[in-house]
Amino acid sequence: MTKRVKDFWPGDFQRDFAQTLAWLIDRQNAPAGNWQANALATTTTPAMWQCGIVSSADFSNCTQAAIENIVFDVPPGVVEDSISAGPDGFPINYSPVVLPGGQIFLNTFLLTAAITASGRCFSLLNPASQYRVDLFVGTDVWYYKGSAALSDLGGGMAAWSAGISYGGTPGAMLAVLYPTSVAQPSSGWFGATLPAGWKAHTNMGVGTKLADYIGRV
Repeated sequence: MTKRVKDFWPGDFQRDFAQTLAWLIDRQNAPAGNWQANALATTTTPAMWQCGIVSSADFSNCTQAAIENIVFDVPPGVVEDSISAGPDGFPINYSPVVLPGGQIFLNTFLLTAAITASGRCFSLLNPASQYRVDLFVGTDVWYYKGSAALSDLGGGMAAWSAGISYGGTPGAMLAVLYPTSVAQPSSGWFGATLPAGWKAHTNMGVGTKLADYIGRV
């Protein structure tokens, strides 16, 4: 079932969103403090906002829940983003799980040629045989590029790999973890959004999630 804002927030979303946006703009380049974030404009054109929260309370003391994770292995010629940091200076793509290349995970990369894409899954809540990885490239819409089965590594971890063809237009690669109970896309599938039913994708990060909390940005 698709979750909507009203499923989590019973108040006046339009009013609250306007107040949040006004607060966010007011926090441009402001000093971070106890539960006070600062907001930095990105170097993109047009600018996209990113923000973070600095808290005197340790978030590790909050209730957390396990969630499946998936990351790419770094393909030849691709460099993971190890310099982008949030407002507090901490790397945005930090992984608490040590990866082959360190603790910076690769969330996406630009597909410019046919390659073999590979990666890893962590914190699997079910046997590896009950999942698969579907791969998509984003250009004007999402195009299905293939699927991969998981090779069980034990301890809730698995590896995967799949050959990816190149259609002639560069696009952002995304690996998406699905349960095998969800139908695999047909060859040539494309759409404005990913097929429903996924568990995780490579742009979600690595680690657990806060239970009973949502974030509004």
